[in-house]
Amino acid sequence: MSVQTIATLAGVGVFLLILAIAAVLTWSSYGDGKTWFLSGLPEMFYDMFFAADPRETAKKIGFDTDKLDRAGIILRIEPDYKRLVAEKIAGYVLLAVGVVIAVTMESYVFAVICAIGGLLLILAREAKITSDAEKQVVEFESEMVRFLDLLQTALFIKMPIDTAIQITVENMNGVLAQELRESLAKMRLSNVGWQKALYDLAMLYRVDTFTEFVMNAVNSYEKGVSSFEAVHETAKDIKEINQINIREKTSKVASLVLIPTVVFKLIPALAIIGIPIIVRINTGF
Repeated sequence: MSVQTIATLAGVGVFLLILAIAAVLTWSSYGDGKTWFLSGLPEMFYDMFFAADPRETAKKIGFDTDKLDRAGIILRIEPDYKRLVAEKIAGYVLLAVGVVIAVTMESYVFAVICAIGGLLLILAREAKITSDAEKQVVEFESEMVRFLDLLQTALFIKMPIDTAIQITVENMNGVLAQELRESLAKMRLSNVGWQKALYDLAMLYRVDTFTEFVMNAVNSYEKGVSSFEAVHETAKDIKEINQINIREKTSKVASLVLIPTVVFKLIPALAIIGIPIIVRINTGF
């Protein structure tokens, strides 16, 4: 391979590394691409080589578009599929450049840097979006117990369940309260029932405890029975599940704590047994 070709590959590699660093520095922007000097480059790259819908292209090259769409709704963003596709392709090119340079120039340090940069371009932005959405889902689920405790108080005084939910979330902060407030606001604007608003939210977040609450609350409402009992049972079940999870985590932590103790006790014992045997073997018994 000629010196000129190697120099060209090295230049491509350096440029893509700069792109990788810039992509990392703009993770928090979720791909809006307005905060760095190469702002329009990924979109320009996509438009130059692709004419198809960016979401379909992203699906063809391995992106889980359904998961990204759901994460986007949860985070209230729109995934920038042009940027995602362009960065992934650039990442693969950077990996290939690193391999070629490692083979031809035996520059393994630069090859490793290219590999790291390529993996960041391929994985980083998608992982950032999905992981942030999952964190919000976890926060949503963690607020269920407090929400149900407050809701029970409102239902206990015979308040209608839709009014009880509205008053409860007005006195709460957090992801769950915000989502319920927005769902109830959409309900009033679109003239749909509170049941539909809660069902849609349950389908979006896919949290088992919230889904159970919605089903129990709707069933009791449609049957004309007190919603208080249904909410009380749901809250009781959630608390029992949380206690079981806490016990499981505690037992796992205890097991992990015991591992170093066992190891430090085992190593001296093995040394006491093994050293005389090794000495005998070396001295020919």
